[in-house]
Amino acid sequence: MTANSLLGQARLVADGAAQGVDAATAKLPAIAQPSGQIQRHALVMTYGDCFWLLGMTLLAIVPIVLLLRRPAPGLAVSGGH
Repeated sequence: MTANSLLGQARLVADGAAQGVDAATAKLPAIAQPSGQIQRHALVMTYGDCFWLLGMTLLAIVPIVLLLRRPAPGLAVSGGH
């Protein structure tokens, strides 16, 4: 949605009429509402992208783990407590 969108301008006028104030006074809160919605949608999309990326990383690592060999029996494991 852009500032020149007819749908957006109609919504601003409708919000101002519903509040009973002139268009100039109602403009700031009316613009803040879609801005908040856009921010929430962006947050949800970011969460979804991160979830997808972590899932793909996990799928890429699983075959690598399955290719690891077990240590030979009887060998001491160093570096432990």
